[in-house]
Amino acid sequence: MKDRLSKMRLLESLIAKKDPLAEYEEALKKKLYLVLSEVPLVMFEMKTHGVNVTAES
Repeated sequence: MKDRLSKMRLLESLIAKKDPLAEYEEALKKKLYLVLSEVPLVMFEMKTHGVNVTAES
């Protein structure tokens, strides 16, 4: 549970950044989104924040 919350906080901080993300940050954001999207609620929250991630990228 703590691990999941930590990942969610990290993803939230990446989403909240105003400056463009570095390549590694963008990759991390996509990976965290995919890992956390196993729970439908998280998918809804990420879509609400405008995260556009596909499994192919």
